[in-house]
Amino acid sequence: MADALQRFQILLPLPAGGPYDYFGTDLRVGDYVEVPFGSRTEFGVVWASGGAADLPDTKIKTALKKFDLPPMTDSLRHLITWLADYTMQPLGNILKLALPADGVFIPPKRKLKEWVFAQPNPDHAPPELSAAQRAAADAIQNAHGTFQTFVLDGVTGSGKTEVYFEAMAHVLKNNGQALLMLPEIALTQQMTRRFEQRFGTPPVLWHSGLTPAQRRENFLAIQRGEAKIVIGARSALFLPFSNLQLIVVDEEHDPSYKQDDGTSYHARDVAVMRAKQESCPALLVSATPSVETVVNAERGRYSALHLPVRFGAATLPKIALINLRENQPPRQHWLSPPMRDAITKNLEAGEQILLFLNRRGYAPLMLCRGCGERVTCKNCSSWLVLHKQKNILQCHHCGRKEPVPKTCKNCGAEGKFAPSGPGVERVAEEVAELWPQARAAILSSDHEKELADNLQKLADHELDIVIGTQLLAKGHHFPQLTLVGVVDGDLGLQGADPRASERTYQLLHQVSGRAGRAELPGQVMVQTHQPEHPVLQALLRGDRDGFLQMEIAQRQAAGLPPFGKLAAIVLAARNESWLHEVSNDFAHKAPKIDGIRIYGPAPAMMSKLRGQYRMRFLVIAPPQTKLNDLLIRWLSCLPKTRALRVQVDIDPQQFG
Repeated sequence: MADALQRFQILLPLPAGGPYDYFGTDLRVGDYVEVPFGSRTEFGVVWASGGAADLPDTKIKTALKKFDLPPMTDSLRHLITWLADYTMQPLGNILKLALPADGVFIPPKRKLKEWVFAQPNPDHAPPELSAAQRAAADAIQNAHGTFQTFVLDGVTGSGKTEVYFEAMAHVLKNNGQALLMLPEIALTQQMTRRFEQRFGTPPVLWHSGLTPAQRRENFLAIQRGEAKIVIGARSALFLPFSNLQLIVVDEEHDPSYKQDDGTSYHARDVAVMRAKQESCPALLVSATPSVETVVNAERGRYSALHLPVRFGAATLPKIALINLRENQPPRQHWLSPPMRDAITKNLEAGEQILLFLNRRGYAPLMLCRGCGERVTCKNCSSWLVLHKQKNILQCHHCGRKEPVPKTCKNCGAEGKFAPSGPGVERVAEEVAELWPQARAAILSSDHEKELADNLQKLADHELDIVIGTQLLAKGHHFPQLTLVGVVDGDLGLQGADPRASERTYQLLHQVSGRAGRAELPGQVMVQTHQPEHPVLQALLRGDRDGFLQMEIAQRQAAGLPPFGKLAAIVLAARNESWLHEVSNDFAHKAPKIDGIRIYGPAPAMMSKLRGQYRMRFLVIAPPQTKLNDLLIRWLSCLPKTRALRVQVDIDPQQFG
């Protein structure tokens, strides 16, 4: 006798309110299924047994297929529900983060090679740890099987990686799984090499650079528990681990962990919640922990572990500020005389140099010398960046590309457009001019094809000078690199973003940490027009803790996170005048509650993005406020039309 049909609530990866009712047989909560949806089919997850919709049976469709996969765990489903509630996102949008590519559900047309996942050996090459490293590793191991959040706070080069490798070895001995999160794919190659040296085999990877076949096999191996250690980007948080025993968030302060496009969430916070759901430790690692993390440690919510000195014979680099008001580079050049002298001495000594400028391309804008007209993007409120090597202008927000104009549309002058300001390509041009014998390369996301190769060349001392963006500011270890030159230390210090100073300090501190990480002493030179700025003075003194306390005091005085709640609402539409009308009407309907401050409407920092005009509201509320309930009521006042795009960002990291 066939099993009787039962109703189930099945969640689909769609921007809808919640699960849909379907009939099914022999289904369990968490099963992956395929169901009819309109004229197509969708993959989904059985979210609950029993129907929720008040519909007759004749209106309910039947699930088409149950996949032969382990069901989604309760802990992962609870994480998805929590994140949807916290970020005010549709449940289906969050589920989409946890569903694999279609290739997991649809068998490949041709037989693939058999994938073998070698098991890491925890005793392959155990390191000799310092007393501080051993104490930190022991504290993490002693929390095995329980939820506890640790902050591993160590100076650059103090051996933080060895500590969490030791914690992973403990997980392997307990037949568990561990997740190591990195903020940039570019860090994967070097971390994989270090992992293989420690454990004898490569880790399993999860990031957007994998092929469909790799994603399929890695997903299934993680789900079956065969993949013991996974290194991945923020999307790895939603993988179906069967026995997760440790989550490590390396460079926890990094802004790359915040996803802004589409479904907005902060991977650091989701990592802590996933650890809570899995009853395992979470380890937040940084030489420059975020204000939120420092405050949580001070309040006792997180346990602080400290590595106060560099490992072995390495010492922290000496830092000098070059005042560009007194040491100007030659016209149309960007390296000051003191910087040039230091580079020459380093090359003569056979040591390596990193020139840091967090600006891709050749020049940030093209300027008409006849009338001052700047070439802007037609889709966005931004300048087009010159990429001289490819001879194109490109928008770094929407990707639009166009040739360099020969004639100015504003004044009609021909051949008057000139690049203004430096990017990494322009600094590389100056390096080639001044030191033609030096082996130099650019390391940025625009040079992705050569990135891995050049990182290896840098490690093998086959390069003398590298000119790089923030990709080089974190996690890398180059023993022969002894001079870091910051071309523009003032970048990021301006603007109304309350996190600007914190982010700039973290970036400069991290890039400084690339110098002198082995026996050779390091030096850092920062070019600036404002050497008196508190951020640069704190960097010069090495007073990280003093800087953090200053930032904490400012946040507390303003009632900003972690001392209050913050939300951003961005309204976007293609019709600018209509958007202004809607925004003003929305402002008039704003809730008026004591203690809650609402700012706006005002043009977003990117007032036009991908063809849509954007208006922004900011909401600041006391920590006890039920902010989401307030926002839901207020947002219900907006017109229900596809012409208006509404984005809500809880605890925004930048005011874009």
